[in-house]
Amino acid sequence: MIEPARSSVLPRAPAARLVSVTIGEYQALGSGTIELTISPRRTVLFAKGGSLASLLVQGIAEGAHIAVHALSDPEKPRHFRCEFEGEGGEHLVYAYDRRFQDLDDDDEPFPPSMRWEEHAARTDEANVDLWTVRDRRAVFGDGSRISLPSGVGALALAGESSDRVPEDARRIRAYLEGIRWLGLALARPPLEDRASVTLTGRSGVLWTSRGLDARLLSLASTLVIWFELYRDRYDKVVELCQRIGAPGVLAVQIMRDTTARADVAPQDRAGITFEGVDFGRLQDNVLRRLELLVALVDPDATALLIEEPEVAAVPGKIGALLEVIEACAEHRQIIISTKSPHVVDWARPEELRFVEKSRYHELSVRGLDFSELSAAQAHVASGGKLSTFLAS
Repeated sequence: MIEPARSSVLPRAPAARLVSVTIGEYQALGSGTIELTISPRRTVLFAKGGSLASLLVQGIAEGAHIAVHALSDPEKPRHFRCEFEGEGGEHLVYAYDRRFQDLDDDDEPFPPSMRWEEHAARTDEANVDLWTVRDRRAVFGDGSRISLPSGVGALALAGESSDRVPEDARRIRAYLEGIRWLGLALARPPLEDRASVTLTGRSGVLWTSRGLDARLLSLASTLVIWFELYRDRYDKVVELCQRIGAPGVLAVQIMRDTTARADVAPQDRAGITFEGVDFGRLQDNVLRRLELLVALVDPDATALLIEEPEVAAVPGKIGALLEVIEACAEHRQIIISTKSPHVVDWARPEELRFVEKSRYHELSVRGLDFSELSAAQAHVASGGKLSTFLAS
């Protein structure tokens, strides 16, 4: 028998917002450094053709993930810096730098060694260092020091219950952990090889499915847990499906294991269908819609990094999807890559960023300059579309 669903509070405001992000030496975008200023509410990245804007969104997500978990993948951003403004007006800066050795030795059987450096500071009137990590040692603003494992920063320790790290480290970590990356491509087998998905585990605690990509497993397990314990969140996802023009029936079925011995933990089973189609056989765009709606409802999300939402929209319903993003994001920041004039028209001129490559293949990001911005604002104020202005 399913336990009564618990209530939950839908989206709450984060304690900080991003002001800028810098990533460097990200293999997907080259060896340069790219800085992006972030608008308070939404930032729309636009590139003429290609996938540069989406790769930049992905780089931001991966940089934030590495900052939290101190991962050693050399293909991900080696340099990452972000500036925050707190709810009290204070300004915080966090940055890591990862340096690798033995990258040129093709016969080396082990991963390259990584040296982790990290720095965080308050840059408002206080203008003080919060902590610095170098040579496996963290030095905090009060002068205290701790030794760290190789390749680990103080921000990675902020998830622990100890009092060794300052409260600002926990705030920065909470924001970066709350970033939800909604990528364009899903890791799935070819259509003919896709099979039904059954999740197993302990009800209300953990659901898993062997062989399912981590991103899709997160979506599936979240839907099952919300169905069990946070029914208001689950019902909100169902409601939003209706609002974006995807009114199919979303159904979760949980089968209790009644055969387990008393000394063996039960292995319950769960399945998900949408419009009668099993989760494992759903089309990519349907899964992306569900993933986006779950991120909008998730109360722990601080920012949504969305690659090309026009691809996930119900055909002819991109406007409905953008309306739902606008209405449900509330205090979250939204960073979107797009090739669609509909999404460009949804943005304000000051929220638009161009991702460009120079003749020397160097990548840069820029907003409209002063004269362009004034002209674009006047064009939009007179009833024109921003996409039309950019094409003129």
